[in-house]
Amino acid sequence: MLANPRGSRRYGYRPAAQATVDAALKLESLCCDWHTDLPTAALQFSLRDPRVHMSVVGLSKPERIEPRLAVVDAQLPDEVGAAAEALL
Repeated sequence: MLANPRGSRRYGYRPAAQATVDAALKLESLCCDWHTDLPTAALQFSLRDPRVHMSVVGLSKPERIEPRLAVVDAQLPDEVGAAAEALL
């Protein structure tokens, strides 16, 4: 869902609730405002949040490994996380 909220709109292997779709679209818009994408912001959130002890990233193709590794080192301002939490 966070990889592409305009795609299949499935969450947990089921059709996503409209509230979930709306939240993902709001987060996508916020990311555009900060010149990043939703997958980057989501991974950065989980890497920065002390409540999260492990982040698991699924990849469907080997060529997606390098771009996802680059996301680990992405520098997003703290304001992005604060603005995201304010949306939810």
